[in-house]
Amino acid sequence: MSNTYVEAETWGTQEILEEVRRGIYMMGSKGGEVDTATGTFTFGAKEDYLIENWGIKGHLMGVGLSGSIHEVLAGIKAIGRE
Repeated sequence: MSNTYVEAETWGTQEILEEVRRGIYMMGSKGGEVDTATGTFTFGAKEDYLIENWGIKGHLMGVGLSGSIHEVLAGIKAIGRE
């Protein structure tokens, strides 16, 4: 996945937390891969945090994001400016 780039947006961390009731806050890239034949991918982040009730509730370990490229990317709620 060396050719994948996610452009920074204007969301600040607090704005993301105010918008997302439950989710995962992922920071940095730890690598990934894509299967171009099926359109699926996997991606790991350097830091992962659980968001519950509009706040960070804990640090997570070993979280991976994977699935259909189009479905997963369409489900992303926000991209931060950091």
